[in-house]
Amino acid sequence: MTAISRSRIRTILSACTLSISALSSAAAQTPREFTIAGYVFPRDSLLTPGQIDAHAATRINYAFAAIHNGRIVTGSAVDAQNLALLTGLRKQNPSLAALVSVGGWLGSSDFSDVALTAQSRAVFVASVIDFLRRYDLDGLDVDWE
Repeated sequence: MTAISRSRIRTILSACTLSISALSSAAAQTPREFTIAGYVFPRDSLLTPGQIDAHAATRINYAFAAIHNGRIVTGSAVDAQNLALLTGLRKQNPSLAALVSVGGWLGSSDFSDVALTAQSRAVFVASVIDFLRRYDLDGLDVDWE
């Protein structure tokens, strides 16, 4: 198997991002509203009601889920409670999107194994779908560093 350099990976990802951006712009028929994204990183602490303003952002990314045995899993024992609080903010702001971030500075070491084969990618994607459904989330933010 041939190793791909980091600069080559960045070039490929940049090209993909530009292609997706161009396609999205071409497909848009009406002016887009701004997306205001915020990250919540409670570091094993429970979030409390009122701590996050449901109207301060259009998207909240919860950091961080982890990868274990090729699957996405919670990163902390309090994640389920925190994710429930975040998705509950939709009662105040129905257009709020709640996403989970996976990886980060300390949690990206397993991404290479997850991305290695079609089978490992399929296992990861299936686990992400299950995770998003289980916690009623709107999407995934991949923070592969």
